[in-house]
Amino acid sequence: MRRKGNLFHRGGCYICHQDVDLTHGLCPHCLASMGLFGQEVFRPGSLLERTYACFSYSDLLKKYFHLFKFQHKTYWAPVFAGFMADCILDRGLDKKIDQVTYIPMEKSRERKRGYNQSKLLAEKIVQILDMDLATCLEKTRPHKAQVGLRGWQRRTNLKDSLQAQGDVEGKSLLLIDDIMTTGATLEEGARALKAGGAKAVYGLVLAVSGGIQK
Repeated sequence: MRRKGNLFHRGGCYICHQDVDLTHGLCPHCLASMGLFGQEVFRPGSLLERTYACFSYSDLLKKYFHLFKFQHKTYWAPVFAGFMADCILDRGLDKKIDQVTYIPMEKSRERKRGYNQSKLLAEKIVQILDMDLATCLEKTRPHKAQVGLRGWQRRTNLKDSLQAQGDVEGKSLLLIDDIMTTGATLEEGARALKAGGAKAVYGLVLAVSGGIQK
């Protein structure tokens, strides 16, 4: 398994292009501005054993995440995944889980975008850490986009929208998603995985928004 450290990168910082010591392609100044977090997000009554976020959803992170998610700047995937991999090692999750999985997208939306950003992050993470990746969730129905919905509306919107697939019986899984706002998506994923027989589900997101909405 890869030790914590830098991904191979040349050409200076991805943001300011300074040729200085880099961490996963970012210089110390830009990394500080990104809002590196790397902490547990506490949610009373959660179905997840633990949930961790690598960054707070700062304005700078939002800018480059949107390039990654909406404008096909997929070269950001290994940058973000590098920090997520570090969080896995820092928190000892590599010793607690059997497989890494991710939140799926509706097929029509994934075809339109060309990729599932959460799956892409998960693929890069397992590549870095030499872990197993499995598609353990599938969509059971379409639902509205979550943007602009309050916490209770997000939970209602996602209710029973996922189900487990494949062999998850008795497994401890790490569930990857991109941005955590209310936690509704991760909770629905954990519900479906545990209904399918998973023993434990941990969550890891790239970033958590400033306030977990109710």
